[in-house]
Amino acid sequence: MLLGIPPLMSFGGWSHVEIFGLGLFDLYDYFVSNISMPLVGLAGALVICWVWDKQVAKDEVTSNGKFEFKLFNIWYNVTKYIVPILLIFVFLTATGILKI
Repeated sequence: MLLGIPPLMSFGGWSHVEIFGLGLFDLYDYFVSNISMPLVGLAGALVICWVWDKQVAKDEVTSNGKFEFKLFNIWYNVTKYIVPILLIFVFLTATGILKI
């Protein structure tokens, strides 16, 4: 809750405060959109497909077999091999490390 106060104040009394040329709200927005979301998505994909057993992931996705997910094997392989590459690409382009 305390972390939400600076961006809120950037519309009022702290509107003159800038870090890296960005106001506090814009700085928070940049961090969440371009850094934290891709990294959290990458961590999730890596944990689900490289740390968990495949059956554990299937049980989670299907609610222990309650729901049928016919495309599970395709989803699993895409999440294991393609999603991490794409998320690394998104992170590198969003942070300016990789120029397109």
